[in-house]
Amino acid sequence: MKIDSTVGKVDIKLSTDRIDENIKEAQKSLNMRIVGDCEQYTPIQQGALRGSVHYPEGIYGGEIAWGDHNAPYAHYIYSGFLRTDETGRVFVGKNEKKSVLTDTPLKYHHPGTGSMWFETAKKSHGKDWIDLAKRKAGKG
Repeated sequence: MKIDSTVGKVDIKLSTDRIDENIKEAQKSLNMRIVGDCEQYTPIQQGALRGSVHYPEGIYGGEIAWGDHNAPYAHYIYSGFLRTDETGRVFVGKNEKKSVLTDTPLKYHHPGTGSMWFETAKKSHGKDWIDLAKRKAGKG
């Protein structure tokens, strides 16, 4: 961004390009660190869920999501509660609107994995994430 301004009799020209680039790179580094830190808490059966990580706004955006055509159940697994279809059988389909949320907790089979893996990772690594973002954004 370029800023041109006159204050009194002083012309001020300022470019925030370096700062903008630092912030962009800080967001990318933060995204990658979060994904890496979440992996140990993300449930795994065959690996599709862990492999479904994507960035809806691009790698420089501030959003990370799990779930794609190979793992349409990501939201269901993240919530931590069993969903059933209209007949009461375990729901495994792609159209979550056709399912019923129950109050039965899901069982995760790998130690340390479970629902709400982002929040779990944030509790363990949140301060490190903040430090990383500050360090990367403020670099000269």
